[in-house]
Amino acid sequence: MYVKSTLLNATSFVMLVSQFAICAAADEPIAQTAEGTFVGLVTERGEEFLGVPYAKAPVGDLRWKAPEKMATWQGARDAKTLPPACPQKFNADQRVSLSQSEDCLFLNIYRPKDSAGKNLPVAVWLHGGGNTNGSGSNHDGGAMAERNGIVVLTLNHRLGALGFLNHPALQKEAKDGLAGNYGIADIKAALIWVTDKISGFGGDPKKVTVFGESSGATNICAMAVTSAGVQGLYRGQIIESDDCFHDMETAESSEVKAVKWSEQMGCKASEDAASCLRKKSVDEIIAAGGRWFPQVDAKGLLTEYGVDGIASGNFLKIPTIIGSNREEGRNAGPSYFKFTQSDYLKWVEQIGAPDRAERILEKYPANLHTDKKHPIAEVVTDVITDSGMRGLGGCTVRDAAIKLSRIAPTYYYQFDDPGAPVTNEVEGWKFGAAHGAEVPYLFPRHDGIDEASRKFDAGQRQLSDDMIRYWGAFVRSGAPRVDGLPDWPQFGKEQKAMMLRPAGKSGIVTSEEISKDHQCDFWTSMPWITDRG
Repeated sequence: MYVKSTLLNATSFVMLVSQFAICAAADEPIAQTAEGTFVGLVTERGEEFLGVPYAKAPVGDLRWKAPEKMATWQGARDAKTLPPACPQKFNADQRVSLSQSEDCLFLNIYRPKDSAGKNLPVAVWLHGGGNTNGSGSNHDGGAMAERNGIVVLTLNHRLGALGFLNHPALQKEAKDGLAGNYGIADIKAALIWVTDKISGFGGDPKKVTVFGESSGATNICAMAVTSAGVQGLYRGQIIESDDCFHDMETAESSEVKAVKWSEQMGCKASEDAASCLRKKSVDEIIAAGGRWFPQVDAKGLLTEYGVDGIASGNFLKIPTIIGSNREEGRNAGPSYFKFTQSDYLKWVEQIGAPDRAERILEKYPANLHTDKKHPIAEVVTDVITDSGMRGLGGCTVRDAAIKLSRIAPTYYYQFDDPGAPVTNEVEGWKFGAAHGAEVPYLFPRHDGIDEASRKFDAGQRQLSDDMIRYWGAFVRSGAPRVDGLPDWPQFGKEQKAMMLRPAGKSGIVTSEEISKDHQCDFWTSMPWITDRG
C-alpha cells in the first residue's frame, strides 16, 4: 500500500501524534523502542517513520537548555506525517511550507521494505541552511535507503538564536556552565538516540555514518573535535562544502553579540535577561534575526575550531569523505548584479584588507569577464569560490582534505556538473555547479528544495545514481568503492580526488589539477579570508 505523507501545521501535528493508534494495519511497519511503539507507512520505495521525537520539546523553561530525553507513552504512536520545521524565516527554496514550531526535535527514518531486525548500516543526514534555515524534512532519504540497503535518518535541530544564543545569563543557569551550542547538543542527543533506539527500526547502532552539507557539514566538523564527546556514536563522516574553519566564532564574540541582541529585544543584562527572553514569542525572536554560529570555547563543548583540532590531533580519526562543488560561489551571483567596478574595488578592499587587496585585484581584475552579461558578478563569484572565504569550497576545502588525510582515511571529491538544474532560475545567470547543487543528486525528489531533480536529463540521472551508490558504499564499508564505477582511492600521499560528472564521465584527477583550477598557490600564499563579503 502506498500512503502519501502529508504536511500539517504544528497544532495539527501535535494533535495527530497525541492520538495514539490502538493497533496498526496488517501491512504497516511497526517499530518498538523503550519509550513506546511507532507505526510507520509503506511507500513505493520502502518504509518510513516520520516525525519521530528524539528529545522533549524545547519550549517554556526548556528553551535555551540542553535537550532532555523523551518520556514513555502507552499504545502506538503514529509516525506517518512529516513534522514541523524548527522556527526560521521563510526560505522559498525550502520545503518549509511544512509549517514551523518550537516543538521541532524530530527525525524521519527511511528504510528498505521488510528491514525489521536486519541490522542495516545507518546514515544520518544534517541539513544545510546556515544554521538559521532548513529542516530534515526537506530531504527524502527513500532513494538512498532503497538503492543501498541502508537506513537513512534526517533530523531537525534548533536554529538561529534559539539554537546558538550564548548569553551570560544562560551560562549562569546552565548546569555545566555551558550555553550557546544548543543546536549541536540537539544533534548529539539525536545521535545518542540512534545508538539506543535504531535497532528497533532495523538499523545497526555500531555502523552509523553522519553526512551533511554546508552548515550541516560545519556541525559535523564541530562535533569531530574530541571535546564534543561523540566518540563511538558514529564510525564515518561525509563533509560536503565546508572547510572546518569558517562559520564558527569565539565564545567572546558570541557573548558580545548575544548581549547586544538581547538588549535590542528589551532584555537588559542588568535584569533577569534569561527570564525576559523566555517570555518573548517565537515570532519576536525570529523577527529579530541575526547570524548565529557554533561557538569555540577553551572551557566549553567545542574547545577548538575543527581545522585546529585536525592539526592538534584532537579530532575524530575516522574514515571521511570531504569535498565541494566546482563553482560554489555562483549561487551568490545575483546579489552582485548591480555592482559597479568601483563597488568591486571596495568589496575586495573589505575582504582582503589593503595589504592583500592589490594582489587580489591583479589576479582577479574587474575586467576578467567582459564578455559576460554580468561581468562583475562573475569575478566576485570566482573570488568567493576559489578563496574559500565562505568556507564552502575552493582552496580551503582542498587544504582541509590534505590535513585530514594525515590523520584518517580520507576521500576527496569535487562535484562538477556545469548544467546542474536549480529550482529557481534567474534570467541571464547560469548557476552551474554552485553551492548546494549536489544535494538533489543525493535526494532525488520532485518537490521542495530537491525539486531540481525533476529537471535531470539522462546523464544527470546517471550521476545521481552514481553518487547515491558511492555514498551508500561508504556508509556500508567506510570506503566509497562500487563495482562498475571508477575506483575512488584514498586521497593520501598521491592526493587523488574524484571528479563527479554526469553521463558516466566521473573520474580521478590530481589535487594539483584542482589547485590550478582554483589558483590555490595564490590563495595559500596569504592568510585565509574570514570576511564573508
